[in-house]
Amino acid sequence: MGVMKMPMQKVVARMTVITAVLLGLGLLIWPVFSSDGRVSRGDVPACQNACLSDHTKAIDKIIARYEITSDKLEFQDQVEQAVARYRACSDNCRVLYPIK
Repeated sequence: MGVMKMPMQKVVARMTVITAVLLGLGLLIWPVFSSDGRVSRGDVPACQNACLSDHTKAIDKIIARYEITSDKLEFQDQVEQAVARYRACSDNCRVLYPIK
């Protein structure tokens, strides 16, 4: 089935999923925080608290934007992306141990 025959909702849904996956992978590749004195991988409690703080700020911005636009689809997409970023950030807080 070609893209042209596919309903627009399915195209948007696929694009959203692909975007969320790519953002998540990008965040896994990028270090959790820069080396300018902020928390880093292995500093689990502080790193996870920083991830949660950033996630809370992002969700607050998304909610504020939703109150202005009332666009449910955009709101849902942005929440999914914010959750993917939070999950990737939280996963990056873990210390990676070599496999023996």
